[in-house]
Amino acid sequence: MPDRGPIPFEAFDINKDGFITEDEHTKVREERIIKKSSQNQTMMRNVGNAPDFKSLDADGDGKVTKMELLEGQNKQMQENRANKGPRSN
Repeated sequence: MPDRGPIPFEAFDINKDGFITEDEHTKVREERIIKKSSQNQTMMRNVGNAPDFKSLDADGDGKVTKMELLEGQNKQMQENRANKGPRSN
C-alpha cells in the first residue's frame, strides 16, 4: 500500500473476490492511518476529504467495483484541485 495518494483497488480487495465491501474499505483506510501514525508521519492532508464507501458505491449494491473506485477517486481528486484555487507564482 502506498504511503501517499489513492489506495489501489488491489489493496482494498482483501479477500480478492473482485469487489470491495464496506468492511474492507474501512479496515484498509484505518490500517493506513495507523501505519502513518506509528511512523510519526504527518497525517494525510486530505484524509477527511477521502471518499467514503457510500459515495464510491455508485449503484448502491453494497460492493465497490474497480471502476467505481477509480471513478470515485478521480472525482475526489478533481474536487480537491478545484477547492485549492489557482496557484500563485
